[in-house]
Amino acid sequence: MQLWCYNKGRNVNVAVLILMLGCCCGTCIIVEVYAKEVSNPAAFLTFFSYVTAITFPLVTNFRKTVSERKIPVKCYVTLVILEYSVNLFSSMSLSFHIDMPVYLVLKSGNLVANMIVSKLTFQRRYPNYKYYSVTLVTTGIFLLAKTSADSVTSENMQSFQEWSAGVVMVTYCLFGGAVLGVVQESIYQQYGKHKDELLFYTHLFGLPGFYVVKDSIYQTILEVNNSKALLYYGIYVPHLWILFGMFLVLSIGCIRSIYHLLSEWSSLSVTMAMTIRRFLSLLVSIYVFSYPLTYTSNKICIR
Repeated sequence: MQLWCYNKGRNVNVAVLILMLGCCCGTCIIVEVYAKEVSNPAAFLTFFSYVTAITFPLVTNFRKTVSERKIPVKCYVTLVILEYSVNLFSSMSLSFHIDMPVYLVLKSGNLVANMIVSKLTFQRRYPNYKYYSVTLVTTGIFLLAKTSADSVTSENMQSFQEWSAGVVMVTYCLFGGAVLGVVQESIYQQYGKHKDELLFYTHLFGLPGFYVVKDSIYQTILEVNNSKALLYYGIYVPHLWILFGMFLVLSIGCIRSIYHLLSEWSSLSVTMAMTIRRFLSLLVSIYVFSYPLTYTSNKICIR
């Protein structure tokens, strides 16, 4: 009986992993479409992903989420700051001359960030082959970043400066996301696996932060309204609103699956799963948007 329960739990985690890979890849592609057609969609998409993340636990599990809170409010301070800033900067970086393939490879550096943060926080030890693998990935990331920088510099210095700002944002997201994963893991260990509660309050307390970017959200709404209209069930609807609806569905699947895996696996294991997701997103992005990667970039991505 115990063996059957273990296999059942493992099968659930595998199903959640597949859900995460599909939903997160889908949201990544939609974000890229928005970045190409809208001037600054980061605040708009992040805000509504927060609203969706708050609404879903209320509808599906109101009593346990709100009435039976298990995690103290003080635990959410660090989580809220990191979740808000990492999500916002991650989306904003795509508006700074960073193509999606380069963005995804740079984000793969979260393996390095997670190992560093986990070692400093939990004093974890890793076998030598993991350090070798991480060093190889880091070298590839550096070479790809240099290739991208050279191509941007050849355009103009202003583009290079904006690209540099984007790289700084992505770097912050790497280490901010690593700290976020470790903090979530420690909360689960201390207070139990209350993933719906953690998801709800982390996003609820972060919602007021969007007041400072309300003008950007409003401007994006206007641009989305003016996007090309498509015939949908007999009604002409701006195509970006159709993609927006798909984004909300996929984002809640992506977010909830990540929170579930964090409650079951170590933060490093989840980080590895996210790296696989980014590789799949990289392949889809290159195929869908026909990015002209150089021979050097292709070799780096394969490694």
